[in-house]
Amino acid sequence: DNHFLDCRVYAMAMAEHMLTLPPAARVNTVHMMRQMRPKPSPAHLKLAGALHLHGDTNDRMESRAAFAEKRKPVFKGWKDPQDRFRMPKLSDFQD
Repeated sequence: DNHFLDCRVYAMAMAEHMLTLPPAARVNTVHMMRQMRPKPSPAHLKLAGALHLHGDTNDRMESRAAFAEKRKPVFKGWKDPQDRFRMPKLSDFQD
C-alpha cells in the first residue's frame, strides 16, 4: 500500500532529522510529541474493554499455545455465533 510506504518514508526522514538534534532538543521534541498524542475518550476506553471480552476469550490463549507449540491455531471464534452481529458500538458507551 503506497500510503503505508509514504508514512514509513516520512517516519524514517523524521527519525534521521531527530538524530541530528542536540540531546536536549531531541528529548524536548519527543516529550512535546508525546504530550500532543491524542487521548482516547472514556467511551472509547469502555468500547475497547467490551471488544476485549467479545467473542470466545479462549481464542487468545489458543493463539499463544499454538505459537509456543509451533502449530496452527484452532480458533472457535464465537461462543454464540449470533454475537458476530451484536458487536459493541461506541454509541453504547456514550452519555
